[in-house]
Amino acid sequence: MSRASVESCNRALLQVWHEDCWGIDAADKTAAEMLMHRVHRISDGTAKGHFTVFDKKTDEIESFIDSVEQSPYTQSVNILPSQQLEYESLFGIPSTDIIVDYDTGHSVGDALISEGFINHSPVHVQGTGERWPVFIEESRDEIEARLDRIRDQVDAEITVNQIISGNQQLSHGPLPIQYNLSPKQQEVVSFARQAGYYEWPRETTVRDMCSEFSVSKTTFLEHLRKAESKIMDP
Repeated sequence: MSRASVESCNRALLQVWHEDCWGIDAADKTAAEMLMHRVHRISDGTAKGHFTVFDKKTDEIESFIDSVEQSPYTQSVNILPSQQLEYESLFGIPSTDIIVDYDTGHSVGDALISEGFINHSPVHVQGTGERWPVFIEESRDEIEARLDRIRDQVDAEITVNQIISGNQQLSHGPLPIQYNLSPKQQEVVSFARQAGYYEWPRETTVRDMCSEFSVSKTTFLEHLRKAESKIMDP
């Protein structure tokens, strides 16, 4: 058994779009979004996956699930009992966990795994596509070569938003690590950056920002500090 050094491992954030994807289609038709946690192949060509659908409005979640059930690329959808998940219990974002049996012929997961891309946190599915935070132990040139093979194999549009080497310091741009954050944490820290909260001198205050979200200063700071903690100490 060999042990690779950290310098040989890269983290990449991939933006993926492909046709006939039941998740992207459902997100495109509604305002809801989805997190893909884990997927297990159950037979040749079919798989069973655990997903979380979330949105500020419960009716959008219901519309998303209806769209998934009606897709020609899914066999069954089962709603799990309500659970106290991080993005629900901490931030009050309505969410529903589902188990979906679906046709893997209209997904990119198998192609990515076969080329050595392993997601290290949930895949974020929106109407604009899927965001895959992945590990891969290859050079940047080899990463592009492998992505080209995947593009040809599944007819997908794949963009590399960022690559970070294992021993490289994180930058302050869009990072793969941000997808370890809850949706509310992403929203708050992104707003703080755009508002100039991290500039010197600061261009805004917590009081001004929390009014934008109609939450108390204590709640806003809880979101922000938890996000900062994850980014600073992943």
